Amino acid sequence: MAHPINKTEYLEKIANTIEMSFEIPDAEKEIANDAKIRFEAVLKRLRDSTEHLDIIYEPFKRHESVSTKSLVRKRGLLNRYKQKVKENFNELKTIALLAIRKLDTFATGDTSIQEIINSFVDSVEDVEKLVTKFLDVMGDYESDAFREDIMSSIDAIRTQTGKLEVLVKDRIIEHIDTNILSNNWMSSKRDELKLEIEERAPLITELFEERQKALDPGSFPGSSKETQSLNVSDAQRAYYPDHARTMNIGEFGE
Repeated sequence: MAHPINKTEYLEKIANTIEMSFEIPDAEKEIANDAKIRFEAVLKRLRDSTEHLDIIYEPFKRHESVSTKSLVRKRGLLNRYKQKVKENFNELKTIALLAIRKLDTFATGDTSIQEIINSFVDSVEDVEKLVTKFLDVMGDYESDAFREDIMSSIDAIRTQTGKLEVLVKDRIIEHIDTNILSNNWMSSKRDELKLEIEERAPLITELFEERQKALDPGSFPGSSKETQSLNVSDAQRAYYPDHARTMNIGEFGE
């Protein structure tokens, strides 16, 4: 005589199989989490570097007439500020490179990630070109158009860093969450799957009972309990430490 099969265990096996099909290998999850943290660091450095430009932008915005003589007197301060701007954006490039290396792990065979990486590299290079132009302008403090050129250069950098920030937040980090870590996609799919299983559970139970009765007609009495729903647990959410840092960026005197 065939041994009776427990109906609850049978349905739990289905749930476990479904759960396993959604699981992401721990190694890939760790790399994806690391990539996300690195891109969040890119955002932090990007904002800090852009805000640092306000130190020179705001004084020039308040004073329409800045004499060449006053700029020459402060050339030492201008040169130190110029060097700090250069260091800020060089560090941004370094952090960006480390982030790309992590994300590149998933680029093989995934054209969407390849496109995102290419867009990111192009955007960082666009920022770099504008910063190089700004540094050139900073070195020409005896120019009559120094104030206007400085403000124009900073406006251009702000525009491009704004585009880069949107790219990182709305495309890269969103892609990591949705298509690699599957924080949003997995949750929605599991909800859909849970509902589908609940709808099909009576049919599964009926087929199960018919099969069991065929093996041993007297071993499986009809159940008076309602069918158990298969509650698939939510995906474990990764913990991201706070990488915010304070920066001593000095001041630009008027």
